[in-house]
Amino acid sequence: MWRTVAGVFLVLHGLVHGWYVVLAQEMVPYEPAMGWTGRSWALTSWLGEPTTRMVATVWYGLATVAFVVGGIAVLAQAAWWRPALAVASIISALAIAVF
Repeated sequence: MWRTVAGVFLVLHGLVHGWYVVLAQEMVPYEPAMGWTGRSWALTSWLGEPTTRMVATVWYGLATVAFVVGGIAVLAQAAWWRPALAVASIISALAIAVF
């Protein structure tokens, strides 16, 4: 049962990262309660906002896919679930730190 709970949680956690793809692509109008503003302390002044948003789309998109795949691997009891989730965690942590 715990494997199922963990796998579903990881898939849903990945989908939360997808929300930042939605924000980066400006698919919805920005409101302060939504989270990320679309700016990066590290990249916006260097790359500009449009390029920063594209980089955020790629990083958060990768984190989304990695967590969803890792969660499915947990559910399927695949032997490679640990490395998949390690990669997802690293991508996510870097994205959060930069954006």
